[in-house]
Amino acid sequence: MKLQSVSSLLFLSMCVSSVTIAAAPNIKIAGTIPATVQLNQNLAKRSLAAGTVSPSTKLISLEKVELSSEAQTYLANQADKLAQKDEKGFLFAAAAPSSLPPSAFLGMNNVPVLDQGAHGACVTFADTGAIDAIRGNTDYVSQLCNLELGSYLEEEYAKKGVEYPSGWEGSLNEIVLGQIQKYGVVNMTVQRNQGCGNKEKVLKEYPLNDAANTGVPMSDTDFARKSEPIMKDIYWKVLLSANDAFSSRANMDNVVKNIKQSIVNGHRVVFGTLLDVNDELKYNNGATGTYRGTSNDSWVVTAKIQKDAKAKKIRAGHAMIITGYDDNAEITGSDGKKHTGAFTLRNS
Repeated sequence: MKLQSVSSLLFLSMCVSSVTIAAAPNIKIAGTIPATVQLNQNLAKRSLAAGTVSPSTKLISLEKVELSSEAQTYLANQADKLAQKDEKGFLFAAAAPSSLPPSAFLGMNNVPVLDQGAHGACVTFADTGAIDAIRGNTDYVSQLCNLELGSYLEEEYAKKGVEYPSGWEGSLNEIVLGQIQKYGVVNMTVQRNQGCGNKEKVLKEYPLNDAANTGVPMSDTDFARKSEPIMKDIYWKVLLSANDAFSSRANMDNVVKNIKQSIVNGHRVVFGTLLDVNDELKYNNGATGTYRGTSNDSWVVTAKIQKDAKAKKIRAGHAMIITGYDDNAEITGSDGKKHTGAFTLRNS
């Protein structure tokens, strides 16, 4: 479980509503950035043969995000404002009396942690993980088949001069959810028994550790033969659009309140966030906070992150799922500063 302090909500972008393929003027996905994560040694040892040494780290890929000049300037200005707020303290709980409880946790309904491996496919994994959690108790949706359909659509839209990210190197929630809403999903049993791909080649397993292997494009016709319309029973809506998140149109107080209300109502929230992985922050992907004695377990905005935001150096992005909140959770930053209030996150 990861935690995120409210401070970093300045960098959040929630699920967006448009299911048409339109570029987000403020945000462009432009490949991936290599990153490293620290492994839970107890979990790592379970998957290794007796007598072998479990690795302490794992290589992953984050999205490489290009912000417009307007978005970069807004982010820099927000970093300045956040520094001023820190002088007075930044409240996670509502300033006025609220009907919301001080904490609420949904968890993931017994869905196992998913693994995007060496690919920058975090949006696909976060969105499908949230769908899995609605069903509960199983890893149901095939990310591989969805991504291979994305590769086909990327090629088809390119013929029309339209950019459409396949999802292998990242995407936006609006595109991934829109694709699932239009084409449905292939379940994991079908993937493992029949495979996904085209007439020349099919894959039955996700290429976990091979960043160069993105399967083969799977046409919408081939996909339709194996898919099911899962979104007919699932409703989703926007809390904050990708473009509004990096503009004065964003009202983060309302966003925080709406996230909490969603959790209380039983709805998980999928979001995308910028991560500062510059310099020493690359070793923990910017998560320098300590919660209940566990270091590098939480994201909080530090002086280093504020400096990099003002210098327009933050380029990495990642998508995750908000599964709960706690107004009274206390996070200690690497500078010793206390932050009160946090969202609990599932990293795929």
